[in-house]
Amino acid sequence: MISALRIAFGILLAFQSATLVAQGASKPVYVPELSCREGPFRIALPVTVAALRQLGPLKKEQLLNTLTWPDNTKSYVKELQFDGLRLRIEILSDPNGSRYALSGAKITSARWAVAPNYKVGDVYADVVQRLGLTNRVTMNQVNFTGDTETVSFVVKDNRILEIKLECYID
Repeated sequence: MISALRIAFGILLAFQSATLVAQGASKPVYVPELSCREGPFRIALPVTVAALRQLGPLKKEQLLNTLTWPDNTKSYVKELQFDGLRLRIEILSDPNGSRYALSGAKITSARWAVAPNYKVGDVYADVVQRLGLTNRVTMNQVNFTGDTETVSFVVKDNRILEIKLECYID
């Protein structure tokens, strides 16, 4: 009787431990070729700021920071918010103010299919396969990191709910 209780207690502890591990934060998976601009993780956006603003109804545009460089040129860090898409860009100093670099994105709606290999609503296991990775969903958020950039997926029931990108500006 006592050994049956010990076995049942051991099984319960093992189950609870597995549940706690599954709820923990995922460790980033290192992918050396990860890039926001090229390769399988890339995000495809219009080339100019004006075209970027025309992606859809712009809910909000906010200046986050103004950077002054040693040569006295300036660049402007802005956040553009659309329904289901938030972009953080750095508008580079040029005569027209039309060039920009993406420094971050948050995608929460399937209508923003701006990456060729993944979008909100996709089956995560299929995305992992399209990205050429062998990792499987084991937690609600799976992070991939390169040398300077990261992509994070929030996953529930094997479906992508949210995508976050942090991109390096050179």
